[in-house]
Amino acid sequence: MKNGEQINNLMTEYEKLKAENEFLKAEAESFKVEAQSLKSESESLKSEAESLKSELTAVKEELKAFKKFIFGSRTEKTIYLPNADQLSMFDEAEANEEATLTEQAEDNKTKVTSYERKKRANLIETLPENVPVERIEHTLSEEDRKCPECGTVMEEIGKDVRKHLVIIPAQVKIREDVYYTYACPKCKKDNIEVPIKKVSAAPSVIPGSYASSESLAYIMSQKFVMGSPLYRTEEEFRAMKVELTRQTMSNWILKASDRWLAPVYELLHKQLLKEKIIHCDETEVQVLREAGKKPQSTSYMWVYCTGKYSNKQIVLYDYKPDRSGQNPVKFLEGFNGYAHTDGYQVYHSMSKQSGITIVGCAAHLRRKWTEAFEALEVKDRIGSVAAEGVNYCNKLFRIEDKIADKSHRRQRKNTSRGIITYTGRLFGVGKNEESVAQLKTGESYTIFN
Repeated sequence: MKNGEQINNLMTEYEKLKAENEFLKAEAESFKVEAQSLKSESESLKSEAESLKSELTAVKEELKAFKKFIFGSRTEKTIYLPNADQLSMFDEAEANEEATLTEQAEDNKTKVTSYERKKRANLIETLPENVPVERIEHTLSEEDRKCPECGTVMEEIGKDVRKHLVIIPAQVKIREDVYYTYACPKCKKDNIEVPIKKVSAAPSVIPGSYASSESLAYIMSQKFVMGSPLYRTEEEFRAMKVELTRQTMSNWILKASDRWLAPVYELLHKQLLKEKIIHCDETEVQVLREAGKKPQSTSYMWVYCTGKYSNKQIVLYDYKPDRSGQNPVKFLEGFNGYAHTDGYQVYHSMSKQSGITIVGCAAHLRRKWTEAFEALEVKDRIGSVAAEGVNYCNKLFRIEDKIADKSHRRQRKNTSRGIITYTGRLFGVGKNEESVAQLKTGESYTIFN
């Protein structure tokens, strides 16, 4: 009996320990799950912290770029890139050449005081040769030229010429075009049919209007060249006692444009589509009174122009109420060549047209790289992706400047070979995802690709 009780007690203890072990195992598993959950939560918080850190960096970059845009200089030419030495590891020849040029520039600066600066041309010397010269002779009368000592008439021994710039304001006059009619007096006397001849009248700029080609040219030049609103031109005319309202001037501009300029525009458009390279861009404009749109809404002026080296320089503007990608597609219908654009995505819809190849604008790219560089903290600029991007763009521009000075086709071809090298290196900039994580640098890389 005693042994049986011991066995029962041991069995009870065993079951108790077994149950306790199961409980501890379950508790350990629970702790394990909780630890895993805490680890996941920690990773999530860490990721969120990194995201907030990146967002804060991006906001700082945006704020810095915004301040630079409002208060800073707009030029990109004087930017200093501190990683030039790093680039010279594989650009030794160009780096040495630039160093030599820099030394020469410094030498030139130190020698400025050793020679006399060339005298700047005066105002009269800078005027075009075809500017009319009015010569007014100021002489003495024969009586005034008599010698006070002996009474002999003095002879000219010299003259003093003084030049003045004369500006004549706009002049207003009425031109009467009188067209005569002629008849044969003999036939009239003989009572036969009288032949009549009339002077052919020149076509009016705007039929039934007082507008002349001169007045229209002046009004349109003031508005579109000098940027003077019509109400200001109206005030100018009123000061000359001419009551020419802005409504009348506006009607003159519209009618003359439809009658005389629209056909010229169409001819230029047809010629533009024959080019191999066309530059495209668009800018915001605000139209105060436009059907179906609020005055505060944004419209767009699209501009298309020929390349720098085209024999026929053409610039055409195309107003549209929106920024739709169909606008350039429709305007360039029939074009077969390269469309040089910025990074705006709608231009890529043109690549669907057969014969059009979209090429990026290095000037826009460098501007973004410059913004990215200047948005970085000073300590982060050395060796940055943005610095590399700006340097490579500058290399490309220097080669382009050299090409512009060469007229021979073979020389231009040899000089332009470096473009392929630097473009390839530029494609390699920013491939590291961490390098383009910051907002401004990321924007530059997105535009480039």
